Amino acid sequence: MRGSVFDGQAMDSAEIAALKKQHEEEIAAIREETDKAIRDRDEIIGKKDEIIENQRAEIEALRRQLSGIGALLTPMGNGSAPHDHIQEVNPRTGVKRSCPLPSTAPSSSEGNVVDSSTSSEMSPPAKKKKPAAPTKKSRRNPIVKNDSSTQPTAPRLSGPSEISPCVQGISSFMESNMQSPASSGQNLSKTRKRNILSSISNPDPSQATKMKKTSSYARKRAGTSKENLENSGPSEAICCNICKQGDLEYHVSNLFCHQSTVESCRIQAGDEYFEAASKTYCKPCFEKTSYKRCKKFTHRSQATEKMLQCRTCKKHFHKVCVLFLGDHDMYVCSACQEPSPRKSVEDIPGTDQSKWMEKDVNDDLWRTQSQETAEKHHIFIRTMNSSRTEEEMKEQIPQEYLKEFKEMYGDKFEYNERTICAFQKIDGTDVLFFVMFTQEYKDLHGKNWVIIDYLDSVPLCNPIDRKGEIFGTILNSYLAYMGLIGFTHAHFWAKPPKQGDDYIFHIHPAYQIFHGQIDLQNWYQKSLEIGKRKRKIADFHTSDAEYNSETIKQPTELHVFKDNVWAFMLDWAKWAVNEKRSKKEQKKLVPHEDFMAKLRMLMEKHGKEVFYIDLVKPNDEVANGDGELKHIVMGDRDKFLNECGDNHWEWFDLRSAKYSTAAVIDMYFKKM
Repeated sequence: MRGSVFDGQAMDSAEIAALKKQHEEEIAAIREETDKAIRDRDEIIGKKDEIIENQRAEIEALRRQLSGIGALLTPMGNGSAPHDHIQEVNPRTGVKRSCPLPSTAPSSSEGNVVDSSTSSEMSPPAKKKKPAAPTKKSRRNPIVKNDSSTQPTAPRLSGPSEISPCVQGISSFMESNMQSPASSGQNLSKTRKRNILSSISNPDPSQATKMKKTSSYARKRAGTSKENLENSGPSEAICCNICKQGDLEYHVSNLFCHQSTVESCRIQAGDEYFEAASKTYCKPCFEKTSYKRCKKFTHRSQATEKMLQCRTCKKHFHKVCVLFLGDHDMYVCSACQEPSPRKSVEDIPGTDQSKWMEKDVNDDLWRTQSQETAEKHHIFIRTMNSSRTEEEMKEQIPQEYLKEFKEMYGDKFEYNERTICAFQKIDGTDVLFFVMFTQEYKDLHGKNWVIIDYLDSVPLCNPIDRKGEIFGTILNSYLAYMGLIGFTHAHFWAKPPKQGDDYIFHIHPAYQIFHGQIDLQNWYQKSLEIGKRKRKIADFHTSDAEYNSETIKQPTELHVFKDNVWAFMLDWAKWAVNEKRSKKEQKKLVPHEDFMAKLRMLMEKHGKEVFYIDLVKPNDEVANGDGELKHIVMGDRDKFLNECGDNHWEWFDLRSAKYSTAAVIDMYFKKM
């Protein structure tokens, strides 16, 4: 059929003409709309061009003003331009940067009061994001691995900060304001453990792991610590004669968010956080609260490295660059005067244990290497503390089972604390790279136990590609020695900290990647297998092979030591039961069946994290002649971390690690 078909009927010529006219009208309307859109676009582009021209004029005016300022500053001697070292290349990061002009921005640890009822949006502060080190038993033994990536290139020069409508406060490098469960290095009491747990609304008590025992330095309030604000605030436009950099900010470790019920929730360096009702919150958690007034902070250090001036030549140096530990006002550089000798690792007296371990570790690692390589990479082992101590049983065991545990163990635990450190000389300077805190129990139910309490390391040893082997060799050497002096069993909980947390070392390198839970378990599995093959240990297994969680009937069947995994799980089990009880019911003893049900659940969940080791029995037992070697700082993990944090002893890179190691050795002799 010819023509068009519409609604099933043929159309005549009049209808076709009408449709054609309608179509042409629609096309004309579309063209008109298109032309209007093009005109609007051209008008917007014209306005943008005008704005750009205005901005260019403003920039040119600023340039002229800066040129005038530069002309005023030019006569600095020999007709040279001010800061002729501008655009020096940072030797540590490779980033070009100039020394800062005097800062006029305020530097304060006090935050601004913010009324969140009227200001829901807050302008973020200028911040420097850098990759971010736990707390009691987030425990245990965080051997950490080093990513192959290079050092971060983010600069650390301090300068004027961007000021938002509510001026940003700057925190020190402390963690949160929560009550410190280990304040001033005191032992973590059972009551204080329960107080912490009760403040966390979390149905799974094991999620509270990281909140258990953090260093007291890390819990101090922002702005109230012994911060030693060495170069905070405005400073002269000067640069270090060695690194060619100006003011260098210290680094910060993670803060804990009070509201968080998630292990991984942290306030990292450069993040915003809020303080309300004496509690610290990360931004996401604070937005979920109902507080109307708060203080807003940026998590960064307001302190900078001390810049020394030589009394003779008047040149400037960072005290970290020159490893200077004396009176700042008496500094004379090495070019003007022979420097006074510092204490070194060789000056720390060796003990029977450290001498045996040092020989064993170096023989094991370098036996196939040349003598030159062995001497270059020699590892020094030192026992920095070995002392008797005790812990009341009531501080470790829930009231419901205290009587039974006292019948088995007595009224208190008695044990020896030991601190083992490993050093290496790099470019002729001592570097501390491995620390281990242990407990040693004699004749506990007919067995002599070794507990690896804390273990931490930094990838600042050589050769770097063998760092994991070095750490494992030191661990196995310690276990072998303890077997020689009559110990039969060892035990530890492999529980890693979160990236950016402090553990033993204050401020790990930003490029150091912490192991996750599975990777850490696998690392220990591999290291212990090597130790077994070399006859450093007899055998090992995890707690799921040690205990059958389904058949265990009483908590007294567990091996409980001071602050070990089972001491915490007993407390967690009670906390989990009480969480579902009324306040009136919580005053009564926890029902045994409910308690055991929670305990079995926790044992099953954490079974593969807990290691048990059988030590090698010697043919002839070696006498341990170490005796008492008590040190008030090196004998306590929290006190050591406090000392490092308060004095800014960091292991952020090799430069800071050399200075911090020198400071630790100096402190060791001064606080014996």
